[in-house]
Order: sequence, then C-alpha cells, then structure tokens
Amino acid sequence: MSSLRRPLLASLLTSLLLACGGTPPESPQAAQPPADKTETEPESEPAVEPEPEPEPEPVAVDPWAPLSAEQMAIFHAGDEEERINTPEHYVKTNERRHDVWFPYIADKRGAYIGVAADQNYTLIAVAKSELVFLMDLDWRVAELHRAYEVLIEASETPQALHQRFHASSEEE
Repeated sequence: MSSLRRPLLASLLTSLLLACGGTPPESPQAAQPPADKTETEPESEPAVEPEPEPEPEPVAVDPWAPLSAEQMAIFHAGDEEERINTPEHYVKTNERRHDVWFPYIADKRGAYIGVAADQNYTLIAVAKSELVFLMDLDWRVAELHRAYEVLIEASETPQALHQRFHASSEEE
C-alpha cells in the first residue's frame, strides 16, 4: 500500500468507529424509555369492514344475436367512397370451383369479408357466417349486393330466397 493511502485509510476507519459507536447523545429524549400509560385507553376493536355488495350477475350476451340498431348505425356511418368507372362489370362470377374452398371454411361462423359478386353468397352459406362485409371496386357489384340485401332480409328462409328467383315468383 502506498504511504499516502495508509493515513487516509486509518482516518476513515477511525471516523467510522466513532460514528457507529461511542456514547449516546446527552439530549433528554435520546435515551429515555417510553412513558408509562397513565390513562387506560379502551382497547379498540379492529374496524369491521362491511361486506361488499355482491356484484350483479353479468348480462348474458348472445354472440350470435343480430346486431342492435345502435351497432347497425355504427356500421352504416360515414361517407361512401367515390365511384370508380370500370370498363367491365363482373356481376356474375367468373370463378367456377367454389367447392375448392369448402373444406377450409365449412362451419367457421363469425365474420366474412369478400369482394366481387355472387360467389360470396355460396361461401357465406358454407361458412355459416353471421356478420358479412361485401365490397367491390365496381359500383355495379356493390349495387347488386344492396339488391340482394333487400331480398335476403325479406325472406324468412334460404328456400324462400331461392324461390324469389323462379319464374313463378315474377309478380312478387
């Protein structure tokens, strides 16, 4: 150890010993035992907290229920985008093998998001989707979906909807 460090180390150790040991201070509060209780304080019982009110039973929410009017208003809120003119309109699908998708989507339920025309309705039925979002760049396809929406909502069953497209239902 260097000769300068020894006096510094000795000084530090002496300071620590004096700080941690020695006699207690002379103030009257420093070494006095706690005062005796002259008054008898009533023993206080611990405060009993009232039992909390039972939480109300959660309202059962049917995940398959139709959307409420408020939810429908939220979905329909907002402005439409500008129409884009396209030279060709695919109001009838040009896809022939919808069945290729069936094993992957059968009975999945939930939401369905689709573009283009009528193949969506086949896929929605196979998936048993409850919430459907159909869109397309072509405004004529979007109008076709709106027409189908009117017919679907007016039909009690899938069979009734199908019957609307028969010649016998022309007057309806």
